[in-house]
Amino acid sequence: MFEYLVRRLLLLIPTLFGITIVVFTIVTLAPGDPAAMRASDIMDPEMSQRIQEDLTKRFDLDKPIHVRYVKWLGRLVTLDLGTSMSDDNPIFDKIANAFWPTFSVNAASVFLAFLISVPIGIFAAARRNGWFDRTSGVLLYGLYSVPSYVGALLLVYWLGVKWDLLPFSGMYSDDYHTFSPMAKFFDQVSHMTIYVVCVMYGALAFYSRFVRQNLLEVIQQDYMRTARAKGLKESVVIVKHGFRNTLIPFLTMIGLIVPSLIGGSVILEYMFSWPGLGRLFFNAIQQRDHPMVMALSTATAVLVLFSTLIVDLLYGFVDPRVSHR
Repeated sequence: MFEYLVRRLLLLIPTLFGITIVVFTIVTLAPGDPAAMRASDIMDPEMSQRIQEDLTKRFDLDKPIHVRYVKWLGRLVTLDLGTSMSDDNPIFDKIANAFWPTFSVNAASVFLAFLISVPIGIFAAARRNGWFDRTSGVLLYGLYSVPSYVGALLLVYWLGVKWDLLPFSGMYSDDYHTFSPMAKFFDQVSHMTIYVVCVMYGALAFYSRFVRQNLLEVIQQDYMRTARAKGLKESVVIVKHGFRNTLIPFLTMIGLIVPSLIGGSVILEYMFSWPGLGRLFFNAIQQRDHPMVMALSTATAVLVLFSTLIVDLLYGFVDPRVSHR
């Protein structure tokens, strides 16, 4: 196990190195001069020119691409993400401020989606082709076919405008700072409810049918019939013996989901005025903020690589037949 872990960690280094090279090249060669874009808001031509020249020198925009990459990589090794081209604020602070809004919504939506879809998938597999299996399949695939932004429009109209039940703009109320701790918690929950539902409902069909399909394959195995022959209850056979043996593909799916926890939805974050990472990343692309784009891309790549590694390690605990050698 230890040797396998060391090999995988050593393999992560060149993989991440290659990813950063590709992303840095694409970002740098993309059309648009970030210094000129920022200086274009200045009405005075002379001042605008001086600011553009200053930004060009400060962010090494006049240097060859390989020189800029080596300097950026040197700062990254020391965990120095630099400053944003758009407003000169530290990139780390901007990411830290946008991290919680995105993570809280995505984590809540994933948790609720699993909480609802796993029992649906198990029960549908246990009652294959029954009324529940057919009805849940039709309803969930119907929800899956509705884009999240369309669902957001409907929920905002009915729950936010028509019935005035839930807020739908921003993360907090205007007088949030005057609330008690408990009132602050419920205020934030109320603001994120519609957003969480919009992110969650599309995943219900995928997760539940994923569990159902994998469990149906397991149910046909001989050891399941043996467990029933021993007189075990059907619920024990399905959950303890059946679902447990579907955990390997389930872990693979979870490993793919983990990176999405910090991948904010650009459309939904703009619709709900949500100050998350998706909105931050989109603004950085629009403003040609190279350091910000590189920081967010690298963070996502690191999360994907490490989540994949953790899932591979968990295989050995879930299935003793998997050997890490």
